[in-house]
Amino acid sequence: MKTFEELVSQTGDSQLKDYHFQNGIATLKLELYEDDSTVRIDFPTKLIFAQTLDFTYTHDINLICRLEIIALETVLQTQHGYYMPPADFANVMKETRRGLSLAYGQKQSEVKWLVNVIGYDRLFSCLVSELSDVRWVVIEG
Repeated sequence: MKTFEELVSQTGDSQLKDYHFQNGIATLKLELYEDDSTVRIDFPTKLIFAQTLDFTYTHDINLICRLEIIALETVLQTQHGYYMPPADFANVMKETRRGLSLAYGQKQSEVKWLVNVIGYDRLFSCLVSELSDVRWVVIEG
């Protein structure tokens, strides 16, 4: 895997093993189904959303997931260089369910991507400025 996008394409049916957020770095640990390896992914970010999850069960079906990346400028409205919610309530709720509301009020020039961990629900989300800033390493397998 050379790019983050290639890693994302290999995350179908992965298992979220852990996450934490400290000093502006969100870290995920994912076990990849495709090649039975475990990767640690570090995202420089200012803002995250995370479900309260119990990682003590080693094969919890609720932790089966995939990564998703969304280019914010392609889906959100902007005004004066800031991401804005849509005017109608139904679309605000749709964007909130997708995690896009994390970007509301953020500068378009500073935040360009939303990374979601999608399982039975949205398990984790964070805003990323540049995908090239995301770092990952295979830690098992």
